Amino acid sequence: MKLICIIDDDLAHRKTLEFTLSSQNYEVLPFSGGLDFLRHTFAVPPFAIILDHNLSEEKTGLEYLKDIRKKIPGIPVVYMTSETDTDLIKEIKAAKVSGYIAKDPASLVRLRTLLDEIGEKSKGSWLKKILKK
Repeated sequence: MKLICIIDDDLAHRKTLEFTLSSQNYEVLPFSGGLDFLRHTFAVPPFAIILDHNLSEEKTGLEYLKDIRKKIPGIPVVYMTSETDTDLIKEIKAAKVSGYIAKDPASLVRLRTLLDEIGEKSKGSWLKKILKK
């Protein structure tokens, strides 16, 4: 089962994501903030991280992104936030996250689609598969 970490201080949203993703056969590990995530020790790296912007901490999700990438390089990070500021969204996309999803009624559908795309990319190309054998 693939592990997805959720970093979001909104308990209701975290629980909704946790329920939705676990019902889709993902293992889910929720964190209420970036510090909790950074303090956690992983036996196996997560498949993906879902990161909120506004956390009830001194740093934003974007500021934690650098620390997350240092801790676990190469892990896909999906930025999921209710922020609508266009400059911030440009900054988030410039940070080369695997995807940006606005929190709204359709966000869970978009999240599932993006996770499926990340899963397909992680399988590698047909050439990579041949060369591994």
